[in-house]
Amino acid sequence: MEQRDPPKPVVYRHKSLVSLAPVARFAYGVKDGDSFFCTSPVAWGHGIWGGMCAPLMFGVPTATRSGRFDPERVLEALEEFKVNNITLSPTACKMIMSVKGFEKYDIRVQKMTYTGQHMDLETFYEVRKKFGVDPCSLYGSTEVGVIIANFAGFKDWKVKPGSLGKPMLGLEVAVIDESDNVLPPNTIGYIAVKLRGKWVKVSDLGLMDEDGYFWYVCRSDDVIKSSGYRIGPEEVEAVLNRHEAVMESAVIGVPDKTRGEVVKAFIKLKPGYEPSEKLKESIQLFAKERLGKHAYPREIEFVDEIPKTMDGKIKRKELKLRELRLRDLMRSPS
Repeated sequence: MEQRDPPKPVVYRHKSLVSLAPVARFAYGVKDGDSFFCTSPVAWGHGIWGGMCAPLMFGVPTATRSGRFDPERVLEALEEFKVNNITLSPTACKMIMSVKGFEKYDIRVQKMTYTGQHMDLETFYEVRKKFGVDPCSLYGSTEVGVIIANFAGFKDWKVKPGSLGKPMLGLEVAVIDESDNVLPPNTIGYIAVKLRGKWVKVSDLGLMDEDGYFWYVCRSDDVIKSSGYRIGPEEVEAVLNRHEAVMESAVIGVPDKTRGEVVKAFIKLKPGYEPSEKLKESIQLFAKERLGKHAYPREIEFVDEIPKTMDGKIKRKELKLRELRLRDLMRSPS
């Protein structure tokens, strides 16, 4: 049986509910008359805290879900309960928009927030087109909550497509280096929040632009280091997913004697496409033209499914472990 990491305990105090008030009012934009829906299960932090407790604090009718995610049932719920405020993950959003007959549902969403993953620009603009709203990012962690947001509760708020937004009210957030020095704008480092006088890293790399908006790069432990370059897997996946044959992709770094690591992509194809060397070369050329020689996937493996968590995050660790085991077997004497 595969050994899994033990659950990570996080202690929550009842008084921490107070911190949800500004999140609900300003980040989610909850107000009287809203009908709120969170597509994450209550077993997850996003589901129970942001998805249930936060809107209920303001007496807003709130719905969440249990069991397997069903995008058609979500659309039915949006129509039946006249939901105008929804929070979800980018993966869930993609699944909802891909439902055949999406246009037949009476959707009245006025505010949309997302968390758990980075939303690529293609998805952002598709949401704007299909829902008629700009999806607003919520960024943080289970341990510290929401620290950065594009504020759905501010009517005059300018959303920069693809950005995480700006720090939550009352919080000091910055991009720092390994020695906890604050970095200048447009410099990649660790996203961190100051708590009790100390910087606490959130395990992600990002940058802050000259306007004070934060941008996600990748998880710090997912960075691919190849020939001196630091490559974020999401950047590569966003390009691969634009290829006409690619339904979805997952990218990791694999060992290489010359470059340290090289990019490997696991790709699930759209219906009607079959794996072949010719298609592999087409995808590689597509990526090389848009990413450069250092970041395109030198290795590609076609797969039937990409392993994900319940909330749609790619299980990169599982892919890395599988890859290492496979390479160990190839090195072992027969």
